[in-house]
Amino acid sequence: MNLIHPLLGSHITSFSLILIGSILFWSCGPSPSDTDRFSVNCSAEQLTPDGKKLQAEEDPRFIFTGGESRSEQTSRTGTYSLALHSEQQFGFSFKVEGAEPGDRFTASVYYKSTGPEGLLIGSSDDFWYKATPAGEADDEGWQKLYLDFYVPPTFSSDEIKIYAWNPDTATVYFDDMTISKVDPGIKATYGGPSIYLYINEGDMAKLEEIRKEAIEDGILRTTDESWVKALFFYGEDMQEAKVRYKGDWTDHLLGKKRSLRIKLKEGSWKGMRTFSIQSPKSRSFLNEWFAHQIFESEDVLTTRYGFVPVYLNNENLGLFAYEEHFEKQLVESRDRREGPILKLSEDQLWEANLHGTAEDLPLIESARIVPFKMNKMLLDSGKTAQFLVAQDILERFHSIEDRPLESLDREKWARYMALMDITKGYHGATWHNQRYYYNPIQSQVEPIAYDLYIDAPVDEFMKDLLIGRFDPETYFDRMEGMMGLRNLLVDTAFMSLYLEQLDRYLDPEFLRSHLEEHRSYLDSMTQVLNQEFPGYRFDKEFFEENIPTAARARKGLQASTYAEVTPEVKGRSDYEAPYILSSPPYFVTAFQHSVDSVHVFNYYPEPIEITGLILASEEEQTL
Repeated sequence: MNLIHPLLGSHITSFSLILIGSILFWSCGPSPSDTDRFSVNCSAEQLTPDGKKLQAEEDPRFIFTGGESRSEQTSRTGTYSLALHSEQQFGFSFKVEGAEPGDRFTASVYYKSTGPEGLLIGSSDDFWYKATPAGEADDEGWQKLYLDFYVPPTFSSDEIKIYAWNPDTATVYFDDMTISKVDPGIKATYGGPSIYLYINEGDMAKLEEIRKEAIEDGILRTTDESWVKALFFYGEDMQEAKVRYKGDWTDHLLGKKRSLRIKLKEGSWKGMRTFSIQSPKSRSFLNEWFAHQIFESEDVLTTRYGFVPVYLNNENLGLFAYEEHFEKQLVESRDRREGPILKLSEDQLWEANLHGTAEDLPLIESARIVPFKMNKMLLDSGKTAQFLVAQDILERFHSIEDRPLESLDREKWARYMALMDITKGYHGATWHNQRYYYNPIQSQVEPIAYDLYIDAPVDEFMKDLLIGRFDPETYFDRMEGMMGLRNLLVDTAFMSLYLEQLDRYLDPEFLRSHLEEHRSYLDSMTQVLNQEFPGYRFDKEFFEENIPTAARARKGLQASTYAEVTPEVKGRSDYEAPYILSSPPYFVTAFQHSVDSVHVFNYYPEPIEITGLILASEEEQTL
């Protein structure tokens, strides 16, 4: 490894010396398999001689399917578009042969519809990617879809297909398809220092093995053995560190921008000891950053989040998003006293996903309430006592029968829930993404806003709903991901507080002021991100359209809307999915209830026998 960071020579340590040491509708013509990079545009104007296919404008050798779907009903450019519906679902279908793992493709198409949304897909036998809205719409109603993907390491097919799709019976019109094979090494020009990480050859090989195993399994599982040593440089600062891959799903491990957790041995970076770096795409680019600013302005805890260029072993990986991990610096930077930060365990969720049985198992019930930095907490009797109090509060918070309102910072929870509605950051509100802080001064639990978005549009079923509008006949199903949040709204006083905050945020001036305050940064960062992600723009309309959508859902809600609701709790007998052989460690839950008592819950379908109690090792206690 060639280490050339200008400061390395003057900062050699003993550690440094060790470190150095099968879809059937395809019938396309010639494909660009012999072209390293290409960009091709196709409207619906030019037909092949047989009238069945479309030719690209610049080069008629590039052929797209869809000639039979041409329509003069409407068009974005020229005379024709493609009219797709359930009887003729696919159009602008294009085949690329000779693709290899690591290749990067972008595509865009415009669609117009009075009902269903258009879809733009990139797929092969090994993967399936769906485009996201680009946030562009013209006065005639044409909306742009943008797709950007890497061919995954598991790719073993002969070809890639990119196509427009509408499976709905109502017609959607498509026009102006553009497909490009682009340089995967495009890097943004960004002012300011970069992060330089150096990892030795052996540890890089170890990370690669972990990555390959995760991609084969479809899920990344990490342990204490997943960490490797690294050197961390930022400007003139050099620190020893440990790094590992992070992210549950393997989209975090594709391409060059692989997500990493970084833990500094001493000192901090931007006030953080532990943090993650990941592709900006994984959190919907600037959506996550903007939402964090809103939560922070309302004094709702959230992780520090921003952007920084990253080099790994002198290779420029481009711009990354960084995000703070859950340590005391997070709350202290927001004027809170150090206290336990907690979550629900996810081991049972990912174990079940790994074996394909997650849909009907008691994942929430069997989740343990766990603190971050457990080993340090257990060495401090005061912190352990705080954790036991916080654990009891959260146990009751997630119980349908009990609502510990006196032990929650109700103002913060009401703001958190209402801001989730305004920002539509519902990914962060699902049970396994929720994070909690116990304030030892107030003896109350606060929420932490985090992981609000994914690199795909917000789920369709959430678009016209609020956390505060739900069907009480079905919502208290214990499998529901936001069960704890909506459980609070049964209390009339809390519902009133939530609606009060929601009404304040529904004032269009609230969002307008935030957009104006951050307009300069959003505009400049959009230009920077556009260098690496051609076609990206910050979709402020996404946030603006949330206001009238939420306002419609708000109508009719009163403080007493759910006051008479009596939840029916599902029993374990309702779970019918087969348990896997490795289930017992994940579905038999035990936690310390007090200094001298332990509670054990058995969610495994067979009786268990308790034969003893052992304390976990320090490694097993570390999160």
